[in-house]
Amino acid sequence: MADTLIAQGGVSTITSLGNYDRYFAEGEKGYVELNCRAAVGADIIGALSSQLHYLGVPETSVTTSGSNVYIHFTRQQPPLALIVLAIMAVAAVIVFIIIWKIWKSGGQVAVTAGAILAVLGVIAVIYLAIRSRGSS
Repeated sequence: MADTLIAQGGVSTITSLGNYDRYFAEGEKGYVELNCRAAVGADIIGALSSQLHYLGVPETSVTTSGSNVYIHFTRQQPPLALIVLAIMAVAAVIVFIIIWKIWKSGGQVAVTAGAILAVLGVIAVIYLAIRSRGSS
């Protein structure tokens, strides 16, 4: 039996994944397709896979095809929220690395803008964590 496509979209639309929990039965296999603007490196895929395993998402595999990232998993309570949190955590690390590199090159305005984006990202992760606990 093929895995079921649970959700598809870009990083900006990934926060709606929590709404799919009630349509995806416990124990079913599914996947999330994350559409990126450019090809994603093996180091990022490895970090995302590590985060998912660390968070306890069972039977997880992360693969790529061009600029798309596929996250395959077995549904258990609440893996979709954990997948969203892992994606947000990896995105936050990427943002912090970019901010650090800009700061090292002397771009103070860009660092301020990046810091604001980072704070908004942390708020989004906290919001998702609270929302996922309330739905379980």
